[in-house]
Amino acid sequence: MTLNEIMNGKDDFPGLIPLIHKYVDYIDYDFSKRPKIMQYLKYISDKAAGKIMTMAQWTRQFVRNHEEYKNDSVVSDRITYDFIVECESIVNNEGLPQAFIKS
Repeated sequence: MTLNEIMNGKDDFPGLIPLIHKYVDYIDYDFSKRPKIMQYLKYISDKAAGKIMTMAQWTRQFVRNHEEYKNDSVVSDRITYDFIVECESIVNNEGLPQAFIKS
């Protein structure tokens, strides 16, 4: 089974995310906290389904799309520097690339 199938289900296997949804319904979870839980479950579901980039995918895309990259598997000092600057801006909450939200 793939991670997507484990998380979201396939055929006779219901998937962990749908089971959690049913469990939250069953225990009558605090209504005020439910939207946040559902938001997290949606994010995990989308991540497992490949709708949101992984860090590895984003890193490869960043390098491949960099103006200095020549498709030679060489990551120059400039590419590395620009990548670190981008990561630092993410860590400092200066902006999250759209790829991590939805692809």
